[in-house]
Amino acid sequence: MLPAQEASRRGLPAIVSIATAAAAFGFWAWYVLTLKGTDGDYYWHVLAGRLMLAGHPVFTRDVFSWTAAGRPWFDHEWLGEIVFALLAGAAGVKAVKIAYAALMIAWFAAVFGIFRKAGLSAGMSAWGALATCLTAYTVLWPRMQGFSLLGMTATVALLQRWWQFGRLPRWSLLAYPVAVALWANLHGGGAMAGPASCLVVLGVEAILPRRLRTSSWLQLALVTALAGGALLCNPRTWQLLAFSLSPWFDPAIRAMNAMIPEWRAFSWDDPLCRHAAFWALTILAAALVTALIHWRRDDPGTERQLGGANKVSMLGLAVVWGALGMASRRQLPLFAIALAPLAASVLASAVATVVSLEKTPRSWLRRLVIVGVVVTVGPAIGDRVIFGPLTTGLLFPSPKALHDAVRLARGRRILNLYDWGGELELAAYPAVKDFIDGRQYPFGLALNQAHDRMMGAAPGWRRDLARYRIDMLFAPPGAPLVARLVRDPGWRLAFADRSAVIMLRGRVGGRATTPRGSQRMPAPSRRE
Repeated sequence: MLPAQEASRRGLPAIVSIATAAAAFGFWAWYVLTLKGTDGDYYWHVLAGRLMLAGHPVFTRDVFSWTAAGRPWFDHEWLGEIVFALLAGAAGVKAVKIAYAALMIAWFAAVFGIFRKAGLSAGMSAWGALATCLTAYTVLWPRMQGFSLLGMTATVALLQRWWQFGRLPRWSLLAYPVAVALWANLHGGGAMAGPASCLVVLGVEAILPRRLRTSSWLQLALVTALAGGALLCNPRTWQLLAFSLSPWFDPAIRAMNAMIPEWRAFSWDDPLCRHAAFWALTILAAALVTALIHWRRDDPGTERQLGGANKVSMLGLAVVWGALGMASRRQLPLFAIALAPLAASVLASAVATVVSLEKTPRSWLRRLVIVGVVVTVGPAIGDRVIFGPLTTGLLFPSPKALHDAVRLARGRRILNLYDWGGELELAAYPAVKDFIDGRQYPFGLALNQAHDRMMGAAPGWRRDLARYRIDMLFAPPGAPLVARLVRDPGWRLAFADRSAVIMLRGRVGGRATTPRGSQRMPAPSRRE
């Protein structure tokens, strides 16, 4: 073979790797830029941001609803809400969605960097980044949790540097605490994840045989302490820590969160759970194959190939976040990020081991990669190619329905669907206040349960209507309560289209009739 031909063959894998990385990046950009719909919380986030820009102090009590008015509301996302309000004021919801998609693309690039630092090719790194990011589909619409994805990735990237070199760059002593302080105001409820992850690593390292210089261990301890102090740099200072821990220690909050799908325990029915599980099992399989090959070779370098002692705390961090993800699928995206440096290390070791085999190493490697891609990202790619862009699955009222609801709601005690509260607030506050919205905490467990009973026409719904003196209903046509009230002579139909029904207490004229299409339209899922 001529030298030029040999050089060409050596360069082909690099070209394929770069092309693969470009394809994965392009798929991810398309994935997040074409998402349809928005989260119901978006609307009250924008309203809160607008009010704060107009001079209102950071919210500590509810002012948006008539049911929880005056109750404590811990607005831990105040700075993110201001960002959303500025973007929405400039160019509407499209500007917010485009900016948020850019945030998610930056997140992909940051995770890609974690895999590249482990020595993987561009193609393998893109696969790892895509598998990691696909565990976050519930966070991909404009939500404050996106800031936590970036914050957790920055934390893991910093720890990866420490694992590799036994030291941190000097700039991190200032930069990381500042980043945590920013995180604590953009999405304060998740900001504890950063310093807590560093603390987990320090705890695991403390029980390992001494392998690092004391100065290295103390350096990470100092950064962790400074970052922990940075959490207090928010309008509520230490109360943010208590708020962040409340879902784990307050039974009422746990019960309330259990009503929301993303707070529930791991379930194979959830695509997010399947992505995380298949990715973790793929990494475990790669580690076992690598260990088996070295064991059969009687290779004393097995521990070194699998990462050695400096990966034990990596494993500890992934296990802790994995346990949290099993308890609440909301934590699975952060688990995938915590797993990233360990996954990158294991894959790098597996690639080196397979390439070292004497028999067709490239063929082996291709087969392993194909199997891994099919298992971890193949279903998501297939779904998007076949079924098109992803949607929240939430159905919102038409502009006409919202207009009429605002017009009719003045002076009434409205019962609205949970997901519609924010849009109702943004359209008419302060003239109209809602029954409930996605802020959840000001309303408490009892009112959340009452909402579900009434909308679902479950036993006790009439008692709840009387208790709250409801005289207006704003709900989708398929809500069971609509079917009950259209037969009730004490209620009349004021508006109906395929998106929403408005009913008012008090009979006028003849008996109300069933809205056209109400038997065909399903009620939207609650808080997906």
